[in-house]
Amino acid sequence: MSDAPVIRARGLTRAFGTVRAVDGVDLDVRGGGILALLGPSGCGKTTMLRLIAGFERPDAGTVEVDGRVAAGAGAWVAPERRRVGMVFQDYALFPHLTVARNVAYGLQRRRRPDAARRVAEVLDLVGLAELGRRYPHELSGGQQQRVALARALAPRPAVILLDEPFSNLDATLRAQVRTDVHRILADAAATAVFVTHDQEEALAMADEVAVMRAGRIAQLAAPEALYRSPADRAVADFVGEADFLPGRSTGARVETELGTLALAADRHGAVDVLLRPEDVQLVPATDGDAVVLSREFYGHDQMLFLRLDTGRVLRARLGPVTELAPGDRCRVTVPGPVLAYPAV
Repeated sequence: MSDAPVIRARGLTRAFGTVRAVDGVDLDVRGGGILALLGPSGCGKTTMLRLIAGFERPDAGTVEVDGRVAAGAGAWVAPERRRVGMVFQDYALFPHLTVARNVAYGLQRRRRPDAARRVAEVLDLVGLAELGRRYPHELSGGQQQRVALARALAPRPAVILLDEPFSNLDATLRAQVRTDVHRILADAAATAVFVTHDQEEALAMADEVAVMRAGRIAQLAAPEALYRSPADRAVADFVGEADFLPGRSTGARVETELGTLALAADRHGAVDVLLRPEDVQLVPATDGDAVVLSREFYGHDQMLFLRLDTGRVLRARLGPVTELAPGDRCRVTVPGPVLAYPAV
């Protein structure tokens, strides 16, 4: 991944009536990397993507694509001239065109032999080399997704933009297609920005994740840093599974219902301690401080729901084998340093 940004946005703003869908956003997307715009509905992530693509004009700020100002500062470059490839949520394939002709759609200005060669290259890249003569209705959802990606890659754009690319797929197919798309983008050394509300997709696919909230970027970080060091309580609650334990901190330690815990960073006063389910350890004990309420078994691991003697409910993620069953008592410990945020 290059340090040089392929996409550079500064002060980007777009309002609809009194609502600022995008509110003064600064964003760099580095070459060869995959960035996820993650957030709940209405946070501004799709509007941000449309501003980069040129489907919306900003009210303020600038967008640069591959070093060229595409919007703002008196400039406006039409979407088809921005060197961006777009993969739409519904794929937007032409039903009356074959797979090969769909992929060739953005290559109309090229000589026919050159276009045919490029179509063959990208169909091979996405694993559809033998399906060029089929029509979209003859393909599975995952294959249609790969045709849409091939069409976006064919003109060699500076960046690929994907709008909720897996939302139309069922859960079983979604994981496989996500893996396929990630491989294809990596093999093509493509720069990509994708929009999603699914935390798992963002963490699994992206090199960097920008969490959006109320039109702004609440945090931009690598997936591991985002999950382990959320910028604030709201990000911690949105990204991954999180429980919060009230406490009172005095510098490097915090007093909680589970006893004294070490803090990863000094705090003072009333706080909410972040507990990820995998941070919670359980030991069967008849005199323990919690009872197992229920269990969800996933095969590779399981989630136990606990009620502390104080009445608070917590979650603990364990491996596939445990002695604990609903109704059993256990002792709850949190061995590592924990993050804490000002109490709400």
